[in-house]
Amino acid sequence: MGCESMSAPAARQGLDFSEELLQGEAKDCLQPMGQTSENVGADFDISREAQDKFAAWSYNKAERAQKEGWFADEICPIKVKVKDPKSGQVKEVLLTQDEGIRPGTTYESLSKIRPAFKQYGDRSTGGNSSQVTDGGKLKAELSSHTSIQTSSHTRLMH
Repeated sequence: MGCESMSAPAARQGLDFSEELLQGEAKDCLQPMGQTSENVGADFDISREAQDKFAAWSYNKAERAQKEGWFADEICPIKVKVKDPKSGQVKEVLLTQDEGIRPGTTYESLSKIRPAFKQYGDRSTGGNSSQVTDGGKLKAELSSHTSIQTSSHTRLMH
């Protein structure tokens, strides 16, 4: 079992790490991703223009793949409750695809977005960076006697 929380990293969750773990390069894992992105851009001389061009190419490729159904068997639909920020109304939604793909993205549209992490550099933006995503996964190992395969998913038996 594991999880990743971009919206509340370990340091903000009040988690303590041993001093031994924080020696050397391990402490760099606590850097914000925006800072890490800017550091990598500087270390490898990756320009803002190059990042925007690559991001546009990547989004266009992902958009085509999603439209053609290439990701369909990799996503397990889940129901979530979403609160409308304006009305406060809560509704249940079925998520069936990656919401991080940005259809219609162009280099020109990305080049107009201001840097997101100005205190660390000017290469990374809200357009050429990934969305903020929290995620989790669970791996269950079962014998063939405790699972039944169906065409769309595996159903666990008691």
